[in-house]
Order: sequence, then C-alpha cells, then structure tokens
Amino acid sequence: MVVICGSAAGWMINKVVHHKGSLHNRITKLIHLKPFTLSETEQFLKTAHITLNRYRSYNCI
Repeated sequence: MVVICGSAAGWMINKVVHHKGSLHNRITKLIHLKPFTLSETEQFLKTAHITLNRYRSYNCI
C-alpha cells in the first residue's frame, strides 16, 4: 500500500496520478479530505499534548 499526501497537489497529480510509469492505473481509492478548522486544529494539538500560544506567529523555513 502506498499513501501519498502533501500540499503540492498539482505536482502529485502530474507526477503520480497521471504518470504512465509502474503505478499507472493502480489507484483503487481516492480519499477526499477537508482541512481542519482552527477549532479542530486546537483540539488535535491538545490531544497531542502540544501547547501553543494562539497569538504567537511561527515562521516555517
């Protein structure tokens, strides 16, 4: 089983889904996921014991 996920959906569609290589026509199921709301994100972080200040900004590089 291969699960592919990420934020570069266009790249994944072109390089994996529409690619004519060894995985061509082997997709058996697509899972359509919706993004978390801010409230759901907060709940998830709490259950993972991650505490963040709501007002602090974080820079990702």
